[in-house]
Amino acid sequence: MGKLKYVGWMSSPHYQVPNKTGYTEDDFNRLLDEMVDNGMNFLSLHMECQSCYDRYHDGLAWPPRNPRLKPLIDRNCLNAHEESEFLSHIIPQAQNRGITCQFMINSLHWSSPERLVSQYPNFGYLKARNGEESRVVLCPDNSDSWQFCVDEITDLVKYGTDLGVNLYAIESPFYGHSGCCFCEDSRRTFKEKFDVDLGNPPYDLAILGSLRMQELLTELVRVVKATNAQAELWLHTQGSPKWGHLPSCLRKTGISALMPHIYHSRQFESEKHLNALLDYLAPNPCILHCCVRSRMPIDYGWAKDPEDVRKLIGWIARSPAENLEGVMFFNETAVSPENRKAVYEGLGSYGRWLE
Repeated sequence: MGKLKYVGWMSSPHYQVPNKTGYTEDDFNRLLDEMVDNGMNFLSLHMECQSCYDRYHDGLAWPPRNPRLKPLIDRNCLNAHEESEFLSHIIPQAQNRGITCQFMINSLHWSSPERLVSQYPNFGYLKARNGEESRVVLCPDNSDSWQFCVDEITDLVKYGTDLGVNLYAIESPFYGHSGCCFCEDSRRTFKEKFDVDLGNPPYDLAILGSLRMQELLTELVRVVKATNAQAELWLHTQGSPKWGHLPSCLRKTGISALMPHIYHSRQFESEKHLNALLDYLAPNPCILHCCVRSRMPIDYGWAKDPEDVRKLIGWIARSPAENLEGVMFFNETAVSPENRKAVYEGLGSYGRWLE
């Protein structure tokens, strides 16, 4: 592993914070002190939460300007209300201490349809070929779903730009594990763009899905740049063809870096797997999105222990990948004291990580 540009945490004002109000300004001040003491220089903040993963929190974690988004805030989150917003204090403090800040949302994710329908009445979820609908992920080919995505990203970038934030990240649009969406909107879109009948999908559907995603992601980069010309947009992805995220297509979108999911499930269990993934994603720059949580969301994933954390850090430290530019440990709000200590001690045991 060469020297990295970014080493740090993903945290959140609300996601997986085990109380109703979410994090406070004092919580983030404590975190900044920890990060400086342990040589970290990167803080990504997850700025939305889905009720299917967190019983206390549902919605946006900032006070939006767009009237359509105002009813969609997480009502329990302190930072989502103008009168108690506090990241405008934390972000400058972080920057003054040499910590680069990023805002992240999943985008096109929403698990409380009764709330979203009030503002985007014709939105639609991804639909598998057998007709089963996602309970969380929206279809980017649906006009109301796409407008929600554009509105949400635009509003977040406006909020962040006022605070001096120039890095943003999203996880979707993607097509899930079906390789495509089979709703009427997607059927119409693929017929118009590729003359393909999704009732009888071709063998190269994943390629066509990636070309569609290339178009959509290019548009989102344009949306971000139109709001803040200095901003970068990163993408959380392993480059799965089924998601429509072929690396060769992603390179053409203007996305500045990829943040592949590492260690989120037991299917990701070897050093060779890590290096093969980085090689597959090359030459796209990668900042690893490493799950070190000891407390997992509802119905989701594998809780880590300190030995898991130490093993992962060893893999990263030994990686020969030239496109490895950073590591982000996820999710700081759901990490036990023992796992937190393992992160800091693991980083320290391999010497200096940053350029």
